[in-house]
Amino acid sequence: RGPARAGMPLVSRRSALAADDLFPTYAQKVTVLVAGGEEEVVVDPERGPVVVNGDGSTTWCDRHSAGSVMHPKGFGSNTPWRKMTKTEREVLVHIVAKKNRAAREAAEARGPPPP
Repeated sequence: RGPARAGMPLVSRRSALAADDLFPTYAQKVTVLVAGGEEEVVVDPERGPVVVNGDGSTTWCDRHSAGSVMHPKGFGSNTPWRKMTKTEREVLVHIVAKKNRAAREAAEARGPPPP
């Protein structure tokens, strides 16, 4: 199952993050200000914000329950998106926006892969 589920519309929002942005009922795009520019993040209602890797693949980012360690997958005690508070969700969306921008900028700087 990918970040944008088949049949689920992606809606783009261009305002401050509201409860509807952080507690969506369908996959949607939210816009976050990062270093003076806008960055769009897809937020899935079950898994949370989608991380876009430098190679274009996608994954989700969780918050480790022992603190605010951000790591995709696997400590075994990650706080699920649906159990995060509004503040935890907002912070995670901002972190993912920064990660996505950095990955995109690094990929643009590297250029296309050699043939």
